[in-house]
Amino acid sequence: MNAALAIAARDFRSLFLTPLGWTLLAIVQLIVGIVFVVQLQVFLDPPKVAALSASWGLTRVVAAPLFNWAAFLLLLVVPFLTMRALSDEHRTNAIALLLAAPISATSIVAGKFVALTGYLAIQVALITLLPMLLLLGGSLDLGLLAAQALGLFLLACTFTAFGLWMSSLSRQPAVSAIATFGVLLVTWILSWRGPGDRSDNLAEWIHYLSWQIHLDGFLRGLVDSADVSYFVIFIFVSLWCCRYRIAGLRRGR
Repeated sequence: MNAALAIAARDFRSLFLTPLGWTLLAIVQLIVGIVFVVQLQVFLDPPKVAALSASWGLTRVVAAPLFNWAAFLLLLVVPFLTMRALSDEHRTNAIALLLAAPISATSIVAGKFVALTGYLAIQVALITLLPMLLLLGGSLDLGLLAAQALGLFLLACTFTAFGLWMSSLSRQPAVSAIATFGVLLVTWILSWRGPGDRSDNLAEWIHYLSWQIHLDGFLRGLVDSADVSYFVIFIFVSLWCCRYRIAGLRRGR
């Protein structure tokens, strides 16, 4: 545990010692800020709100699209973060120090994962603060907002775990970033439903594999155990595969 925390602290500090960490925070916040203003304008236009649904409140109209956009931005941002975690260290042979240290592969993976999720927790908190500002002049459904923030954080953890696994497989950071983005993009595309889609078991299973399907429940305020289980299983499997890869590198495979 101490080894994992030491690795997490070192990696977390390194994210803010380079322009990358601050730049990604600023860019994501700028884009979601623009989306926030646009959705606020939608809410202030009564005909548009009426066209959506008479029962939709401020939180549903403004915050839900905000978190949905943030999810897509994380799809772009997380590969840049995870490619540095293991792949870049592999390229520079710095990973040899970790592999030679008297710490377990589990501690290495856990430390890397905690550092990145800690950084992304800050990002999710900053995104959540935007709709919270509306409390100064309106009312929010705090339960719905909490569910949306939880869904976005679970998604960020899922992206991070998968990105770490991809990062452990390649010596080239760019390759690991492209692989992470490509696979996660494909799982997003699986949520698309065409007009000719059949409601058979195979189609349902294909759609179920998409993270967007499970995030949508949180955006509607539904914290379903099936959706939580999807993210938890995805995270566990990815981290286990990453740990297996690190253990293999230590054995010289």
